[in-house]
Amino acid sequence: MAGRCAILIANGFFPVTEETRADAVAYPWIERCLHEVDRRSSGVDYEVHVWDSTGIPEHLEAIRSHDRAHLWEGEAEIGPGARLSHRDALDQLVARVGDDVEYLVFLDSDALPVADGWLPRMTAVLEEGKAAIGILRDEQAPRVPPFIHVSCLCIRRQQMLATGVTFGGGGDGDEPSLRLTEALTGTGLAVATLERTNAVEAHPILAGLYADLVYHHGAGSRPAWFYGSTDQGADERMRLLLRRAAFDDFDHLVAVLRGQVPNDLWPVDAEGPASGPAPDTDVGSPVGTAAAPAPDPAMFAHYERGTELGRLEHVNRLEYLRSRTILSERLPGGGRLIDVGGGPGTYASWFASLGYRVDLVDPIPLHVEQARQAAARGAAFDAHVGDARQLDIDDRVADAVVMMGPLFHLVAADDRARALAEAYRVLRPGGVLAASAMGRFFLFGHAVAGNEVRSPGVVERISSIVETGDRPDGWGPFPAHAHRPDELGAEVRAAGFVDVQVLAIEGWFHLLGDISARLDDPASASALLDLLHRFESDPGLLESSGHLMAVGRRPAEAD
Repeated sequence: MAGRCAILIANGFFPVTEETRADAVAYPWIERCLHEVDRRSSGVDYEVHVWDSTGIPEHLEAIRSHDRAHLWEGEAEIGPGARLSHRDALDQLVARVGDDVEYLVFLDSDALPVADGWLPRMTAVLEEGKAAIGILRDEQAPRVPPFIHVSCLCIRRQQMLATGVTFGGGGDGDEPSLRLTEALTGTGLAVATLERTNAVEAHPILAGLYADLVYHHGAGSRPAWFYGSTDQGADERMRLLLRRAAFDDFDHLVAVLRGQVPNDLWPVDAEGPASGPAPDTDVGSPVGTAAAPAPDPAMFAHYERGTELGRLEHVNRLEYLRSRTILSERLPGGGRLIDVGGGPGTYASWFASLGYRVDLVDPIPLHVEQARQAAARGAAFDAHVGDARQLDIDDRVADAVVMMGPLFHLVAADDRARALAEAYRVLRPGGVLAASAMGRFFLFGHAVAGNEVRSPGVVERISSIVETGDRPDGWGPFPAHAHRPDELGAEVRAAGFVDVQVLAIEGWFHLLGDISARLDDPASASALLDLLHRFESDPGLLESSGHLMAVGRRPAEAD
C-alpha cells in the first residue's frame, strides 16, 4: 500500500434514550470494531479517527486505549450538550484528517474487518483506476439506484474533497452515499463494489460478509428497520440473536456465515433463514408439569434487546445504590434468597458476593443467559427461566424473596396478587419479602424532564396514568403499573405479610440532569444518600419517589 490510510468512524447510537444508552454500554460495537481493525491491519500505515457522540466512559476508554486512534469528543469539540448526527460527524472527521493521508476509509462501528490485508486489497483497487470502492447497497432498487455505502468505503482523500460532497445537511429522505456515488460516476469515473459473499444467510440484510473482507451487522445501534421489510419484529429478533453471536464468539459467527462450520446459531426451515431465534432451550425452563404464564409480548420484545444489562450500574445508579442500602438493612444476614424477576443478575451477583445462596428467576431467556455468565465470572448462583406468578420452587424454603421488577410489569391486580402469593408460599415462616414498585409520578416526572408534555396527547396520557396507575400497551415500551405508596402496602398486606413498611427509593432526584456527576463526587453522593435514608418514610418523598420498596415478613409460627 503506497500511502497512509485514515479510518473514520462515527460512534453513536440511535434513538437516544436511557434504554439505548444501556444497550450501548452492554454491547460496545466501537470496542469490537477497533479490536478487529487492529487485528487485521498488521504492517499497514494507518491511523484511526473516532468522533464520539456517546460520552460513555467505557467507549471513551476503549478508543483511548487503541494505539492509533485519535478521539474527537463531540462535546469538547462543539460545545456541552451538542450531539452530531452520524452524517455530520463524518464531515467533521474528513475535515480533521491531515494532508499526509492519501486514503480515507469510512467504517461503521458495526462493520468489522474479517480478513488480513483488507486495507491493501481495497487501496489496490484504487491504484487500478477506480475512484472508490465500497459496500454495495441495492436492496432499494429500482426505487433507489444501487450505490456504494459508507458502512465501509475507501476513497482517496483528494478525490473526496474534489467531489465537494458532504454527508450532512440533507433531509430525512436524503442518502449521502448515493450522492457521493453519483458525483463520481456522473463525471465518468468508475467505482468498485464490495458485494455480499455469504455462503450461509441469516437475513437478507443483516450479518453480511462483503467480498469476504468486512462483516457488517447492519443495525448495530438501532432497531432493525429496512426498506421493504415485511416483518419488523422478526428482523429485530434476528438482529439481537446475531448481535449476541458477534459478541460471544465473533470468529465462530464468521465461520458459520462462510459455511466453514455447521450453523448452530439460528434455526433454518425449508424456506430458508428463520424469521427469529429458536427458543433458548439451554437456559433452563420450569420443570413442573403446568406451563408457566406467558410474559407480556411487548415486555418480552423490549428486554430481549439486551437493554437491561448495565442499566442499574450506569444509567439508574441512584436507584441501584439506594435499593442496596434498603436491602442491606432489612434482609436477613444470610440463607437462601430467591431473586424473582432478577434480570441479568445485577442484584443476584451482589447477593451471592455477600454469602446468600441465590436462585434467580426471570421470564426472559436472554436475562437468564446473562445472569449465568455473571455467575460464572463472580460469586456463583443459580438462574433459570420462570414467572413470578408460578415459581417452580418448593414451599417454605427461602429466607428472603426479592422482587425488583414484577410488580410494575404485572398490570392486572390479580397477577400482582398471584406473584405476592407465590413469594409468601416459598418463604419460610419469618422470611422477608422486599418488593420494588414504580411510583405513581415516575412517568409524570420523566415526561416533564424530557419536555414531552408539550403534546396534548402526552398530557392526557400522563393524566390517565396518574389517575389509574396503568400505562397501557402502546404508551411506552411495555405495559406497566405505577403504585401509590398506600396501594403498594395494601397489596403486600393482603398477601398475608406483616410488619410491612413502604419506603422511598430515590425520590425524584434521578431526574436531575447531572445526577451521574453528583454521584461521582463522594461528598455529594454521601450527602444525598444520607438525606434519602433519613426521609425514606416521609409521606411527601414517598408520593414523589420514582420507585418504592415494600418490605414485610411472613408471620413466624408463633405470631
